[in-house]
Amino acid sequence: MNKKEQFIKKLKSAKISKRTIQCFEAVDRPEFFDRSFRKEAYETPVIQIGHGQTSDDPVILAKMIDLLGIKKNAGVLEVGTGSGYSTAILSRLASRMTTVEYIEKLAIEAKTRLTKYGADSISFLSGDATEIGGAKKKFDAVIILAACRLTPQLIIDVLVPGGVAVFPMGPSHQQRIVRYVRNDRAADPLKNYEFHDYCLFDSIRGPYGWKDQLEGYFADDSGE
Repeated sequence: MNKKEQFIKKLKSAKISKRTIQCFEAVDRPEFFDRSFRKEAYETPVIQIGHGQTSDDPVILAKMIDLLGIKKNAGVLEVGTGSGYSTAILSRLASRMTTVEYIEKLAIEAKTRLTKYGADSISFLSGDATEIGGAKKKFDAVIILAACRLTPQLIIDVLVPGGVAVFPMGPSHQQRIVRYVRNDRAADPLKNYEFHDYCLFDSIRGPYGWKDQLEGYFADDSGE
């Protein structure tokens, strides 16, 4: 059994859906990292991608993608392009794909990599993603690959009614994966939320994370 087969076996043992696993099988993970890390791409869950950033744990990523329940004709918004690996997988599930990366150099590198890879129908944006809430374009699913200290309302406002958002929420030392379904008529808005696995992500940039807050603001880091 080679390294990629062992990697896929690990995803299967985590009870990832067949459709999601097929997308992971179709995308060559080593191609999305620097040559010095390619040999360990299927062994090490978290890899340096430059500019002080790391990749996402692929098992957690797969679980988050599964929770989205992306349908064939869905439009998906991804916040946190990173190396472009997650973008490549998501683009195989969605018919319309927009990805946002805070670090412009990472966004440019990912776009170059994905264009060479053949995923040229993706829209790339750079910024903290909060301004996208005012856009006319709506999405069936939103995935945020960065930790939020509270519900990222300005971002998930782009969801259509019944749309699903999946994101990590909680303090800097630990978060939980949240699945949010947009139902503006819910008698109890808390029922729009489901809490799943524990995880650990770096802060989202902008008002919903902890990196860009004034000193003393949310100093208890409670994530509430």
